[in-house]
Order: sequence, then C-alpha cells, then structure tokens
Amino acid sequence: GLEPNVVTYNTVIDILGKAPGRTDEALRRFEEMTTKGLHPDEVTYNNVINILGKTPGRTDEALRRFEEMTRKGLEPNVVTYSTVMNILGKTPGRTDEALRRFEEMTTKGLEPNVVTYNTVIRALCRAGRLKALDGILERMRRSGISPDRYSFYLVFNQFRHATATDILRFLKIAEECGVT
Repeated sequence: GLEPNVVTYNTVIDILGKAPGRTDEALRRFEEMTTKGLHPDEVTYNNVINILGKTPGRTDEALRRFEEMTRKGLEPNVVTYSTVMNILGKTPGRTDEALRRFEEMTTKGLEPNVVTYNTVIRALCRAGRLKALDGILERMRRSGISPDRYSFYLVFNQFRHATATDILRFLKIAEECGVT
C-alpha cells in the first residue's frame, strides 16, 4: 500500500485538530510521523502550534513547539508568528511577549499582513492598551496596509474603556482609511 508522507500527515493533523476533543489524537499523529522517519515541515508545526494554542491550558506547550521548530532549523513564517502572537495575545499578562514576537518577526525581514496587524491590535485591545494602538495603526499604514473593517471593529469594541478624545481620534483614523 501507499505510505503516508508529510503532506498526508499535515492534512490528518489539521483535520483532527479542528475536530472537537481530538487534540491528543492529532498530536499522536505528529509523534507517529517522526517515529516513521518523516520530518515535520513548517506547515506541520503551524498546525500543531495552532491546535495547542486553541486548547485550554496548553499555551506553554504550543510555545515549546515553536521553539522546537526553530531548533530544528525550520524558519517560522508570517503564519507561524501570527499564530504565536494570537495565542499570547489571548493569554492574560502575555501581551508584551506577543509584541516582542511581532518585533522579532519584522527584524527577521518578514512582512506583517493585515491578519498579523489585526492580531496585534486584538492583543492590545484585550489588554486595554488604547494608547499603543496609535503606534500600531500608524505603522500599519506606513507599511502600505490599510486597516480594514475588522481592525476598527476590534478598536471600536474597546470604546467602553476609551475617553471621548480616544473615540474621536480613532473615528478620524477610520475615516482617513475609508472605513465607515
């Protein structure tokens, strides 16, 4: 018969990881592929990191897999970093760590996309750090990426914590970006 390859395992891990209650089974497939002599690639690690990050109580395990990936010589890509930043941004008290990963990513020459920026915006909003949003929105615009409706949804959702000045400032930015 046909032996599964890395692509086959990536598909199975992804499907199992999306199925409720099957995280451990997805991770067993990850271990199985390595015992069969197959080498996980960036897609494999992105799947595993994402699966662990969505599983309550497994944030640190997801981050260990990120470190393992780099130790094995695989280069994290924008998807990897966005996933790690999302995990950290959702974890109370780890916003600064998410921002450090953003800086690490850009220092390595990886260009953030709108998803990456929205991940950072979400982390800052969750942490109630409205002042820091100005810098990230400006950086986003300078890089040629316009904040989208979702970017401002995230910001506007935080207005219950904002001053009237903050609200007016963000409404002006949204208008300048053509988001109404």
